[in-house]
Amino acid sequence: ILSFMGVFWPWAVINLNVLTATGRSDLFFRLDVTKRILTGLGLLISYRISVIAMAWALLIACAIGVSINTYYSRTLIGYVPLSQLRDIAPYGVISGMTGIVAWVAGGWFSNSPVLQLSVGVTSGATFYCATCYILRLQGYRSAVASGLGAFSSIVGRVGYRSSYGVQS
Repeated sequence: ILSFMGVFWPWAVINLNVLTATGRSDLFFRLDVTKRILTGLGLLISYRISVIAMAWALLIACAIGVSINTYYSRTLIGYVPLSQLRDIAPYGVISGMTGIVAWVAGGWFSNSPVLQLSVGVTSGATFYCATCYILRLQGYRSAVASGLGAFSSIVGRVGYRSSYGVQS
């Protein structure tokens, strides 16, 4: 149940970035307070029932929060929820497939948890990156370019000392 909350996370981030980019930090603050109140009420209502009920309450609060966020994105810049879903969908599908690949690959080493984790993470990360690269997904390419840019600026500041003692 809680893993379904993770599905809403990119959607929430997109909408909160819209508020920040349009200079509406007042709405950002109000939405954050509203979502925290919803979460608190959900937990307050469900804590006496069961842990599963609490998880469902959190999921419902998260879904309501995202729907409120999408309302403001739609009114501020015309970014409707269907367009947002279309932008996020490829990454969601690839993430689901990645989970399956990692689970199957790690399953081959069920007697060694360390090896199972290592193989699962490595195969999953490789599958995700390769699939995003092959499909030429723009968000993935931007993230890689940003990461490489940050890495090269860090290396540039630190400098590289070769085995001959010459710094480049």
